This record gives sequence, structure tokens and C-alpha cells, in this order.
Amino acid sequence: MGSTSLSALLRAQLKVTRFRSRNTFTYWAKIVGMVLVLAAIVVCSLVFGWTIRSSDGLIAGIAIFAGGFLTAFTHLSGVRRTLDARHGQQGVAERPERDLVDIAVTRLLGATLVSAATAAVLVVGTSVATDDQGRVAGVFAAVTWVGSALSLALFFSAVPALYSAYVQMNAVDKRLDGSHRT
Repeated sequence: MGSTSLSALLRAQLKVTRFRSRNTFTYWAKIVGMVLVLAAIVVCSLVFGWTIRSSDGLIAGIAIFAGGFLTAFTHLSGVRRTLDARHGQQGVAERPERDLVDIAVTRLLGATLVSAATAAVLVVGTSVATDDQGRVAGVFAAVTWVGSALSLALFFSAVPALYSAYVQMNAVDKRLDGSHRT
């Protein structure tokens, strides 16, 4: 098992969250906040009867997201190799950039896994959990909503890390760098 288990990816998500948090309170606030948001989505979906009217487009969209995330991962692994190769010349100066790429890779792989699992749940739900009007309902709809929200949250948390890595690796002019107010 070891490093090839899904638990390693989950632990990596938690480590990235801790790494990006300023302190323990911020870390736990992020974790609890995400759990509460996802739990609220499940509760609202089940209590208010949220359904999925047309699953075909959603399945395609989620699958495209998964493929896009996986493609971005393969590109980033090449960027990471380039940074490692430059390590001999740059030394520890590029450590922050490598960390940011590692953070983005972890988030994108998590988003890939969640998107693929969500698409699978939706495919099964389309077959076994439809209401009398052909809409996906119940637990399958709730899991689809949660999976979609989590996948997007992971993706949106990867984007700032990618931007920061880009800005740092390419020494973007401060007049064009969004992290400076000039």
C-alpha cells in the first residue's frame, strides 16, 4: 500500500492545507469550514429534494474536468522536473516555487480523483436512482452536488498556487504582478 494508496493523497491534501495555513486555528478553520459547507450541501440536497434534471451534460462536464485536471498534472510534473534540474544552479532559491508546484499538483490530483468518482456516481445514479420524471434524486444527487463542489474547491485552491509559482519563477514585473498593489 504505502505511497500508492488513496490515503496518501488524502494525507497530502491535509498537509497542503496545513502548509498554507498561518497557524493551527486557520488550519482547523479551513478544515471545519469545508466540512460544514459540504455537510450543508448534503442536508440541503436531501431536505429540499435537489435533483439533477439532465445528467448527460453534467457527466460530460465532470469527466472533462477530470481529464483537464489530469492533463494539468502531467504538465506540472514536467515543470517540477525542470525546477529540480535547475536546483543545481539556483539552489534553495527556487524552493518556494517547487513548493507551490507541489501544492498545485496535490490539489489537482485530488480534484481529478473527486471528479472521476463524482462522474461514476452520477452514471450509476442515472441508472438506479431516478425519480418518476427521470431525474437523479436522493443520495446519488447529493453525492454529485458534494463531489462537484469539492472538485471545484480543490481546483480553485490550486489556481493561486499556480499563479504564485508563475510569478516567482518568471520574475513578473511588479507593475503586472497582482500580488502587489502598485
